[in-house]
Amino acid sequence: MGCYVQEAGDRILEFEGVNMVLGNVTKYNILDYISQIENGQSIADVKTINEIDWSSSSYSTFFEDSIISDSRRTRANLKVQEGCDYYCSYCIIPYLRGPSRSRDYKSCIQEALDLQARGYKEIVLTGINIGTYNYKDKNLVDLIQGLLETTDLRRIRISSIEPDLVSEALIDLIGDEKRLCRHLHIPLQHGANKILKRMNRRYTVEDYSELVRKVKARMPDICLGTDIMTGFPGETVQDYREMYNNLKKLPVWHYHVFRYSAKKGTRAYELSDKVNSKKIKERAQKLRQLGHKKKVQVLENYPGKKVEVLGEQLDNKNYVTGYTDNFIRVKFKGKEQDVNNIRAVSVKSVNNETLLGELGDE
Repeated sequence: MGCYVQEAGDRILEFEGVNMVLGNVTKYNILDYISQIENGQSIADVKTINEIDWSSSSYSTFFEDSIISDSRRTRANLKVQEGCDYYCSYCIIPYLRGPSRSRDYKSCIQEALDLQARGYKEIVLTGINIGTYNYKDKNLVDLIQGLLETTDLRRIRISSIEPDLVSEALIDLIGDEKRLCRHLHIPLQHGANKILKRMNRRYTVEDYSELVRKVKARMPDICLGTDIMTGFPGETVQDYREMYNNLKKLPVWHYHVFRYSAKKGTRAYELSDKVNSKKIKERAQKLRQLGHKKKVQVLENYPGKKVEVLGEQLDNKNYVTGYTDNFIRVKFKGKEQDVNNIRAVSVKSVNNETLLGELGDE
């Protein structure tokens, strides 16, 4: 199921071990097909991009999945938005998932309450372009305020959000509310304005820099993450160096580094000035090294401090691993009852990209 299937179509049935193929607009029919699969049948229900009329009411509204995970994970995703209208030149998602549409406000609140009742301490608000959430008179900030007012969830985390959609109201809300995680993942994609323009992004490097510095000034301990892409058609050595140098200066230290991959059907697919794959791989590796170096520099400020950690798993040596609200991985000696609970941990040292600590007073 999902975007790859939507793009590749029913030929995936030819893969060994595959007996059901569902596209993005048909995956919600999965329960209808279970009995047929159990009887040994193969199912292919994929509409091609050209066959989907996104303006149809069947596809232009947010489909609410009635299935809630009952796993032992401590962090649950709450999907509140689907689709995207941005049409970045490298991205196939708008063609595969359709226009931006938002989930019913009351439904979001109700599922959050259901997740809370199941014992989850943290939820992550997710979507394809979450900053465009707009249900009737409610925007993303309104939704978050509603979740804060109606639930007792210990943590609410926001997933990736576009730079032009990080509002002053959102920054202030995160700064004021302790239950909102001090963590924003704001995709930059590239650090050279020439490439950003070719990507059809909606900001400049200067805009992005002003935004993240404003956020950092408001919340010094916030984790600012970003997506970075190298190897986009037309990226010269100078463009790459400009990106690298800008990233060194920005107060962003959690990197997701991607190598450009051409997607048929996007505008970038038609561009002829491709970058050599070996160069792309080398550039991506250097960006990952830069991200690692910057992250370790941040973590080296933590020994001697106390942090609050939501324990996620216990290993066979009785070490609990979890995350702080600002998305730092922490490991400490603990017990089963420390999993899915928030504990105060005294940080002792740094090991690679993980803080090592001891359980302290809550």
